[in-house]
Amino acid sequence: MSPCRFTPSSSKYGERFTAGKPLQQGSRQVGRGHRAQYRVWKGECYDMHSDKRTRTFEQREWYLPTSQILIVDGWDVLAPLTDVIARATWK
Repeated sequence: MSPCRFTPSSSKYGERFTAGKPLQQGSRQVGRGHRAQYRVWKGECYDMHSDKRTRTFEQREWYLPTSQILIVDGWDVLAPLTDVIARATWK
């Protein structure tokens, strides 16, 4: 169990991933000449006393197997992070 990313200082709310498989998966171009394994996972925050869902989120992940780099976007910041990754210089 981990604390909810939206209320990390509260011990009342937990976080969990809800699907056994990714919502999306595939291969994505990452910068010039690099491909990443891409996955989107569905998650939720919940009240640990009542087990009721309080918020949902999607976590995106890019894994570059050759360089063994994992990029995790736990906040689903769509445009800015995608742009940063596309412009990245990999050495």
